[in-house]
Amino acid sequence: MRIIFILLGFYCLLTYQTGIAQPVTPPPIANSGAPGTVRIGDGQVIYYAQAGDTLSSIAQQLSSRSGNWVALGKLNRISKDISIPIGTAIVIPADLLPDEPNEARIVAFSGSISAIDANGGAVRIAPGSILREGASVETGANSFLTLALTDQSRISIPSNSRIALSRLRMARYTNSPRTEVSILRGRIETRVAPLHINRGRFEVRSPQSVTGVRGTHFRVALADGRVNHEVLSGSVMVNRPGASSGVLLRQGQGAIVGAERAPAAVQLLPAPQLAAAPVADGASVRFDLVPVTGASAYQVQIATDSEGQDVVAESIGAEPRLN
Repeated sequence: MRIIFILLGFYCLLTYQTGIAQPVTPPPIANSGAPGTVRIGDGQVIYYAQAGDTLSSIAQQLSSRSGNWVALGKLNRISKDISIPIGTAIVIPADLLPDEPNEARIVAFSGSISAIDANGGAVRIAPGSILREGASVETGANSFLTLALTDQSRISIPSNSRIALSRLRMARYTNSPRTEVSILRGRIETRVAPLHINRGRFEVRSPQSVTGVRGTHFRVALADGRVNHEVLSGSVMVNRPGASSGVLLRQGQGAIVGAERAPAAVQLLPAPQLAAAPVADGASVRFDLVPVTGASAYQVQIATDSEGQDVVAESIGAEPRLN
């Protein structure tokens, strides 16, 4: 089933335009610096060796695991765990840095929302309230919630949905995010800040698929044992849980993954156009859309922001006239 989405608010969002983020080459680092100091780079830290330092001592100090000296040696072209000249620059990538707790903040909501923290306690639903790793969120009928992460990524949870913040951490020093969201029911929409610079990770997991993101705008919906993926900008990698490879979805592509259905990229239908200006009809608003060939259903979302993240109402129907 293909569903055509339209977002309407103070601005009308009917098209999208962006590309896949390109890797950025970090600036060269100084070969030497003040002994014992740390400099934060893009997705890495640079440590300047002091007297008595070895690769294993640096690995223990910066990555909390001395055994990482082998990886540091390969990266920095040092073959042995021996004393390092004072002031030598040692690069430690974000992937080797230890994790620290991160948090998500409620920035918008409407309707009936409930949230439970990792210990089973209720979380107050209010602008600015904080959710941490292990928390779960559930939205009722015609209810919506938007969360902001510290790297400015946004997670929007539409009506009749339930998600869990399975992993909500960031790397020490660089603050590179390590985010994992589990979709338990319904849908989720995310706008992920570019991660290619800080080497962060963002994944959406379901029983049937794992969606890895590197800075993009996409939707995931879980229904009837299938998971629908739609990429509105950027790109995502979709695999089955535990699989070593998957399918890359680019802007304007989607995939359906089920118990017996492997992910395969398909082209999304274009966003519909308004046939006429919205018409107030009592307590509701009527939207007349231009029919799209191949569409089996249409969806209208009304938001209070120009990017359509702070949704306050939606309607889904088989006909291109929605209230």
